[in-house]
Amino acid sequence: RMVPVKSKQEEITMIRATRNMLDFFERKGMKYSPDIDTTKAGKDVVTVTYNGDNKDTIRFKIFVDPDEDNVAIRVWTIAKTTNTRQVAAVSLVLNDLNNNYRWYRWYLDDDREVTAAVDAVITADTIGAIAYELVQRGVNIIDENYPKVMKALWSDQ
Repeated sequence: RMVPVKSKQEEITMIRATRNMLDFFERKGMKYSPDIDTTKAGKDVVTVTYNGDNKDTIRFKIFVDPDEDNVAIRVWTIAKTTNTRQVAAVSLVLNDLNNNYRWYRWYLDDDREVTAAVDAVITADTIGAIAYELVQRGVNIIDENYPKVMKALWSDQ
């Protein structure tokens, strides 16, 4: 399950599914950060960053489970609320997005930041295509709906 790879001029151990996913990304021409992190729970964390038409930076964090049976993708800090009125207004927009879009769910995290998240069941052999597709969908969904979130944040100011 674990394969050695070179990163940061040192040898690290990477989950096999992560290596397969990165190989798929490379075949598709998708760029990712070469610095692969590992959580305390042993999940590999890969960062992919896109620039949208509406949102300058959309940063995906892809968490690969060491059991190689699931992947979690998070986009944090899409926007940040600063007061209770904004929380209420943005919550209504996020609820609408959750009702009208499949794939990603939207919520305010504990820091009152707008977050988009998706989880998927994978195998070490399917993770590349699944994660790639979910990132591509995420770029479109987040970029398309960013103006709605910002309008809610700044309405009645």
